[in-house]
Amino acid sequence: KLGIPVTGVVSKDYQAAVEAMGAGQAQIGFLPSLQLWQANDRYGASVVLQTERNGNITYPGQFMTNNPDKYCSTPVVERDGMSFCNGADALKGPAGLDSITKIAGAKVAVLGPGSPAGYIYPMLALKEAGVDIDSGFQKVPVTANDASVLAVYNGDAEVGFSFWDARTLVKKDKPDVGQKVVVFGLTNEIPNDGVAVSKDLSPDLQKKISTALEEYSTTDEGSAALKAVYSITKLAPADPSSLDVVARAAQELGLQ
Repeated sequence: KLGIPVTGVVSKDYQAAVEAMGAGQAQIGFLPSLQLWQANDRYGASVVLQTERNGNITYPGQFMTNNPDKYCSTPVVERDGMSFCNGADALKGPAGLDSITKIAGAKVAVLGPGSPAGYIYPMLALKEAGVDIDSGFQKVPVTANDASVLAVYNGDAEVGFSFWDARTLVKKDKPDVGQKVVVFGLTNEIPNDGVAVSKDLSPDLQKKISTALEEYSTTDEGSAALKAVYSITKLAPADPSSLDVVARAAQELGLQ
């Protein structure tokens, strides 16, 4: 649809993708909310699209555990094959945050500081709950949301952070993940990820890119591809101002 070749590259991490856009090495970025804001703020990229997942334009980060007896103050309930407690089955944050102080002293699977759901929002919730986020628990570094789920599943960590509901990423290989890994808390809602395009592209080409991607997401092929890659059901025009909240959260942790 663009009439030019497009090459896809998987970056080593979120920040590398932002810097690639700033250095002119990438012109289109599929990025989490914080990195969308950074690409715009630092390098003038245009945030053109944001994802929708089953009609939702925000999502919570989740606290999950293999030790529900410790973290669940309400009975574990099952919804769509996944286990929850402390009201987290409402699937909307915040929920269950009065239980997260029990994390003190535990081993916790944590993504890198660029991850809104795997680091920023859970860490901010812990800080606001009075937990020492520097030395109050043992961090188990992981590189992806599915790795956080597997760390809890395999017992390498007692608690893990991820986006909701990253357990679905490993369900094919670990059919009992919904029973072994219980979500006991949800963070405040986080703006969805989306697409940024470089300021070096002409306004006409920026528009062509955003239109092509948005239209592709409505086709059977596009919808299936986006869902398989990242549980995305639709791409829609972005609201860049919605990203300010995640930037403020990062600033409260000294990450900006």
